[in-house]
Amino acid sequence: MRTLVFVFAAMLILLVTWCCIASRFESPALRPSMNRPADADVMADLDGFEVTQPSRSRASASGSESDIAHVEMDDAALLGLLRAAGRAWSEGDTQALTGPLEALLSSPHTPRRVLEMLEQARLRSGSQEQQGAILAIGFGLAHAGRTGALALDGRPLTRDVLESLTRIEHEPGVALAQFASRLRAGDRLSVGAKWIATIVSLRERVPEHAENLEPFLRAILDGDESIEVPAEDLPALSLVVSTSNDPLAVEAALAVLVAGDPDLFIPIAEDLRAHSGGNRELRLAAVGAVAARAPVDAAAASMARMASSELYAQFAQLGSRDGGMEAAQKQYSALVAANSDPDARKMLVSAMGAEKTDVLVGIAQTDPDPTVRHQALLTASLQPLETDSVMRAVRAEHSARSNSGGGFSTHSGLMVAENVLLNGTGSARADAVDWLKQVVIDPGESLADRKNAWNKLRARGLPSEFAGIDEPR
Repeated sequence: MRTLVFVFAAMLILLVTWCCIASRFESPALRPSMNRPADADVMADLDGFEVTQPSRSRASASGSESDIAHVEMDDAALLGLLRAAGRAWSEGDTQALTGPLEALLSSPHTPRRVLEMLEQARLRSGSQEQQGAILAIGFGLAHAGRTGALALDGRPLTRDVLESLTRIEHEPGVALAQFASRLRAGDRLSVGAKWIATIVSLRERVPEHAENLEPFLRAILDGDESIEVPAEDLPALSLVVSTSNDPLAVEAALAVLVAGDPDLFIPIAEDLRAHSGGNRELRLAAVGAVAARAPVDAAAASMARMASSELYAQFAQLGSRDGGMEAAQKQYSALVAANSDPDARKMLVSAMGAEKTDVLVGIAQTDPDPTVRHQALLTASLQPLETDSVMRAVRAEHSARSNSGGGFSTHSGLMVAENVLLNGTGSARADAVDWLKQVVIDPGESLADRKNAWNKLRARGLPSEFAGIDEPR
């Protein structure tokens, strides 16, 4: 039974920006040709794109700007504009793209007619018209988010687009969402945190189209901006956390809540993880929200309480945040001083990927628990290495493996050595090669470990580094 707490105050939320705006689109309809500029170049040229509205004199004939654009645009003209936009995009021609976009977004009726075409599957998959439709709606969302334009009868374009995505087929729907979720309205996501409640409600209501809305939630979770979530949305977000079985919706909603009131909602996240039973994705969602959005000191303390070996990605996320690694260090120091909770210490050390090698080797030499010492060396071995300090520590631990409560196994040492082989240079790499060769030829090691060492040498080493050594049999 999950705890449900309603909060009726507005919160300031930190959200992460999807910073790979130049990444390639996955839908065939959006893949650029090989001889065109990178997508990011076109987006950079269109940053701050504004629509030139019809003149007042033209609008006065029918009484509104939107009416005149709506009346004059027939289907053939609309399809021609979509085709021109899609062609300009595929050719990387920013100048040619601006004109069709302005025409497509000069009236609030036009993007909604484009949505209707997508809903009715009237645009052939992969066609320039379909690509133009995705561009028009994506840039329309950014324009609306920046200026407040394109509302119709009081309804924001964003709401109509989100609802339309629950009726659009999978391929164009996901392609549209992937594109639009990358765009920004000034310094904010075009579809940001204030739309979380709407998005999760639509996913719950139309689960067969939930994937069409997923990119927006991913972008919000991965963003780094501060956005105010309307106070009236907070009860709905609390309800999602309390009742939904959609892990992504729960993570997005809970991320907003723990950012705004960590004292209230971090215990709810911990309770959700503890009582999610066999629903692994829901457990990970609860921890992911804390890792991504709770204040870093509170997040480190909470994650130490929830620590388990299935949470490496979440601890890495904590460590990548500003102040996150320092928060993990502080929590680790408190636990090691009390000689408490080695599982939590191990996971906190895994969050210290940016720490200096000497500090991590120091943990490997002083922590009383061998699993924590091993994790410290694993974390250190993921960094570029030039000295043999990590492999010296591996040798020391491996030599002490027979001692009661001391050292670690050959298998554990091989994990570190392989990383050093990948990331090390100079004496670091040479020592890793030497130790792996020793394991291969040592008859005292198990055949499984000897074969494992041999396979790592063959896969990661140079032929000259294992010349004259035969595969163990």
